[in-house]
Amino acid sequence: MKPADITMKSLTITKDKSTDQMIEFLKRAQSIAKIGSWDWNIIDNTEHWSDEQFRIFGYEPLGVKPTHQLFIDSIHKDDKVRVLKAIDDILADDISFDLELRIHCNKGQLKWIHSQGSVYRDDNGEPIRMVGTIQDITNRKFTSRLSNNLSEQKLLLSDTILKNIGHFIFAANTKGDIFYVSNSISEKLGFTQEEILSNNLFINTDRTSREILEKRTYIKDVLNGKVLITKPYETWITDKNDQEHCILWRDTIAPGKALISIGADITERKEAEKIINDSEQLKNGILSSLSTHIGVLDSDGVVFATNEAWDRYSETIKQKKTTRPKKGENYMLKIKASMDTDKFSAPIYNGIITVMERKEKYFYADYQSSEGKGEKWFTLRVTPFGNGKGVVITHTSITDRITANTALKASEQKFRQLTESIQEAFWLTDWETKEAIYVNPAYETIYGHSHPNVLNDMNWAAYIHVEDKKWVAEEYRTKAESGNYDVEFRIIDPSGETRWIHERAFPIKENDKVLRMAGYSSDITDRRNAQNELTKSEEQYRLLFERNLAGVYRATIDNVIIECNDSFAKIIGFKSREEVLEKNIGLLYEHVDAHDFYKKLAINGGNLTGFESQLLLNDGRTIRVLENASIVKENGKEAFMEGTIIDITKLKDAEVQIEAWARIPEENPNPVLRIDSSNQVIFVNQAGSKLIKHITLDSDKLIPFYSDTVKKAISLNKIVEIEKKIGDNFYSFSIRPVKEHNYVNIYGRDITQRTRIDLIREVTFTISRKASSKIRSINSLSRIIHNELAKVIPAKSLYLALYDKKTNGITFPYYKDENIEECNAKTYIDREFGQGLTEQVLISKKPMLIKGQDILNSIEGRIQDYDEIPKSWIGVPLIQDEEVFGVLALQSYDDERAYTEESVEFLGFVARQLAGLIERVNSTALILKQQKDLNSEKEKLKDQRDLALQYQSMLLSSQLNPHFIFNSLNSIQYFILDKDPVPALNFLSDFSSLMRSVLNNSAQKYITLTAEITFLEMYLNLELTRYSDKFRYEIIISEDVDTDEILIPPMLLQPFIENTVIHGVGNLVKDGLITIALDMKNEKVECVITDNGVGREEAARLKVMRKGDPSKSWSTDINSSRLEILNELECNQYSAKVKDQTNQEGKSIGTQVIVTIPISQDE
Repeated sequence: MKPADITMKSLTITKDKSTDQMIEFLKRAQSIAKIGSWDWNIIDNTEHWSDEQFRIFGYEPLGVKPTHQLFIDSIHKDDKVRVLKAIDDILADDISFDLELRIHCNKGQLKWIHSQGSVYRDDNGEPIRMVGTIQDITNRKFTSRLSNNLSEQKLLLSDTILKNIGHFIFAANTKGDIFYVSNSISEKLGFTQEEILSNNLFINTDRTSREILEKRTYIKDVLNGKVLITKPYETWITDKNDQEHCILWRDTIAPGKALISIGADITERKEAEKIINDSEQLKNGILSSLSTHIGVLDSDGVVFATNEAWDRYSETIKQKKTTRPKKGENYMLKIKASMDTDKFSAPIYNGIITVMERKEKYFYADYQSSEGKGEKWFTLRVTPFGNGKGVVITHTSITDRITANTALKASEQKFRQLTESIQEAFWLTDWETKEAIYVNPAYETIYGHSHPNVLNDMNWAAYIHVEDKKWVAEEYRTKAESGNYDVEFRIIDPSGETRWIHERAFPIKENDKVLRMAGYSSDITDRRNAQNELTKSEEQYRLLFERNLAGVYRATIDNVIIECNDSFAKIIGFKSREEVLEKNIGLLYEHVDAHDFYKKLAINGGNLTGFESQLLLNDGRTIRVLENASIVKENGKEAFMEGTIIDITKLKDAEVQIEAWARIPEENPNPVLRIDSSNQVIFVNQAGSKLIKHITLDSDKLIPFYSDTVKKAISLNKIVEIEKKIGDNFYSFSIRPVKEHNYVNIYGRDITQRTRIDLIREVTFTISRKASSKIRSINSLSRIIHNELAKVIPAKSLYLALYDKKTNGITFPYYKDENIEECNAKTYIDREFGQGLTEQVLISKKPMLIKGQDILNSIEGRIQDYDEIPKSWIGVPLIQDEEVFGVLALQSYDDERAYTEESVEFLGFVARQLAGLIERVNSTALILKQQKDLNSEKEKLKDQRDLALQYQSMLLSSQLNPHFIFNSLNSIQYFILDKDPVPALNFLSDFSSLMRSVLNNSAQKYITLTAEITFLEMYLNLELTRYSDKFRYEIIISEDVDTDEILIPPMLLQPFIENTVIHGVGNLVKDGLITIALDMKNEKVECVITDNGVGREEAARLKVMRKGDPSKSWSTDINSSRLEILNELECNQYSAKVKDQTNQEGKSIGTQVIVTIPISQDE
């Protein structure tokens, strides 16, 4: 039977300092024992976990809110039903539960736990709280395979492990002084080896002087041979952080009378032993007594018979309220009297009664006794005695069994602590079968494979990097058995990452036979990476040192250079570092500011940065440098000085120059302005004030173009460069933002001269290009030159004068004057040679620039011959074969400074080109005249035929007129029928004007291209009215097309455009577009008529729908016939091609007509 649970009605705790200590003590005990506790308040469904319980579940303490549901959700699905039933049972009945179950931790790890719990109830018996504990038993589960072999291998394994994994090693001489310590001691305790050796740390840091003396005496006795057998012993050591460590030492006598001690840190074990110290002392005393206490009670419960063990126990326990009475005392009364203080008394009392009353044949219970010193455990057995109600009671001490179990747990715990508290992966395998017996949790951390997987299949070679696998296996095969296996290799973890492992193994032997192989693996990836990074860093430092533009040096305290780079040598005037090494700085240069340098270096504790100084070099130069220096100490003494120098001489010179400019902004010959973020001018120098009126409004704010540019510069915080023409000059502006003050500085520069040169170059090239094309007449050539000159110099008034030797007269084939609205060159023909400015150039054969009063003086007495006297005049001669035959002249009526010597030079260049071109035109005209004379007879023979063809062409042209008139009258009729007389009258008026043009043109063989374009515009405007503006048109004329000079047959283009209107854009609802582009191609006029209408196929379909007649239009047939006749006259030079335009999907998007027209000079 189990003893009944005891219901706790209330619990009151008074918290004081001792309570806090007890809580802290409990936390430490739980952490060491890996036991967590929980408290579930059933009333408000809240739960409290101890720190260790958080850790068992995979959380940091208080890292998540603990709830009962969180506990339930963590239970493995195969255990959940069983656990929930156990909780329901304990809530329903006064029982406790004791379960082993599996849980899923926060990070997905599966753990085994042992959970125990009890319920507290209120006065009505309703459950109000459940409390309990959990213990992580995962390792115990996983190491079950090890338990069978643990007993036989325990001593052998422990001894082998202690010999091979000791962390602390030191050696002492016969005087007891330490002369060697291992690196692991320095790493663990934080002291350097020098500190340990100089202070005899392990001898002088024991807790008492007595222990120190005993230690010294013991070491000397061992080294002198007085003590032959050494035993493990413990000492306490304080590390550099004042934390105490308990070290378990094992000594060995080395050759040469040296004592070698190997120690392991057992601080955690000692702390655990301290917690259970009292209990351990009691258990060790109980091991000496295993006798059963026997007593016989009568029906009244009086003891009437006992054995010696009972008596001895009763005699030993000298307490008045002992539950173990002597003979003659009532046993039952003793038990009943202790019910209030002893939780076991009530169930034992009731159990004895059931046997006395013969309701049960026997009763037994385990109980704990606190009588006497320490606590004892007994098994109480009650059996009937005699025929009455007497019973036999035996008390068998089970303290040894409890102690043994505790010891076994402690032993297992020590092994786990030994292997699980280290960061290295520990593994144990069978040497024969190669099967894994045990791996610690660190194995999973390092190799990335879980405990169960490794224990089931420890194929460790599968993890090794392919390049290391073969040689590592060979090392293990040849060296593991001898204990010399110690390697570093790479593995590939489950995530695919490469990691470095340091692994060593040692054999566990019995009778010189290897039974087991134990090993340690540690992750040295960080160390390896650090080594690689160190190597890389050293290489980078070396390159940085050698290639640094700054001079880097190291010197002794006596100023002797012991290391430097080439930059240092070059800055101070030498070619290479070899020339300055091992030389005193004083011999290399004179430090002008040495006093201040060393003074500030001392004030700043041996570190100085950003010190500007002057160095007087051996070659006589003085340079300015920026110095950084630092005094380096070794063993507390100044060892050497390191530093850098940067040559800032040029920078300082530039700063001086900048400061000089900054002091005289008003004297800056270039414009300087400062504009704030609101576009307000806040500063302008004298040069910039000339520009203010051009770039600002009346409010002194920038006009939009400049204000937008300023905003852009401020917002981007970047320098913006622009070029702009202001007045007659060109300027380059650099707009530089000063963001911290929210304004910009604008620095301007007059680039007029540079811009004018670029423009002259461009104009010169254009004139040359256009002049190289076919020239129609001197007039058209002069017009081209006039237009281009106007881009560079004032050219509102320009004329070309030609001198005729035969008549001694001057003619003006080109004359443009800004004061004459219509200038007819015939006005100036047959002017006799006189005394004007033009004649002066012809006589001198030299360019002439004349201004103001000089002009008046030059034409004195002939002022009446001038409508207005120019203020500036420039003329250059036209010379061919050293003969002057003309003058190219410019004149300005309003600016005496309009022309300069540069203008004379430029106009002279143009005049030289013009002279050659005029000669070419005249030569061409002469050749054409001769050709005309030679072919005159031939032409006469063709006259009759050509005349007939011309009359036929004119007839066809006249046939087009009725067709157009018919369509126009339809439009007028439409307006009248629509009862809208005003549009009808306007249309009729425009139509009348168009008809007059048609009648005039129809009578001509050829008309100018200008006249044809005018006619087309009149026609299209009428069609716009007719079609209610459902389309628009544009006429684009290339610069090469001289519409005044080119002659074409009248109404040649109109029919094509009429078709485009009617059959193309006329079928659209809106947004129609007709483009007429005129250009020169192969010395012919090419007219491209493009529309975005419905296309020819769709137009034909719509025509059939409207009229039922798919035939071509009448105007198209007439125009085709007309082109055939014109080709007979012009030798097949006329053509018309129609193309359909489609998009990527093949859908029609309009039509394009290309008409080619030869250029005719026939009047």
